[in-house]
Amino acid sequence: SVLAATLKGMPLIYGGQESELDKRLEFFYKDTIEWDDYRYADFYQRLLQLKKDNPALWNGQYGAQAEVLAETNRDIFAFKREKDNNSVSVIINFSKQEQIIEDSSNFAIKKLAAWDYRIKVE
Repeated sequence: SVLAATLKGMPLIYGGQESELDKRLEFFYKDTIEWDDYRYADFYQRLLQLKKDNPALWNGQYGAQAEVLAETNRDIFAFKREKDNNSVSVIINFSKQEQIIEDSSNFAIKKLAAWDYRIKVE
C-alpha cells in the first residue's frame, strides 16, 4: 500500500482492506464486509493525506518521476520524488528479514525491520 500510494499513479484500495478483510469478495453477487474493526483505517487515512498534501506524489503530469536511490538492493526499494520545493523519499523492506542499510545517505537509519518502511518528507 505504501508503494502504491507513493509511486506515480492512482493507489487502489480494495473494499474491506482497511478492516483486514480475510476473504475474497464475490464479484457478481452481493457480498457483505464485516466492518467490526477498522484496524488499518488510520494508516490508510494518513497515507492518502500524504499523497494529497505533497505535490511530488500527485498523479500524471502534476507529480514527479521516481528516482531510484542508492539504498535499493534485492530486498529493499528506495526512491525519491521531487517537485518544486517538495521532496518525498521512501524506503521499503520487501523481505521477511531485517535488512542492513549499506548506503544510508538518504535516510537516517542503519537497519529496516522485516516488511517495514520509512517515508521522509522535505
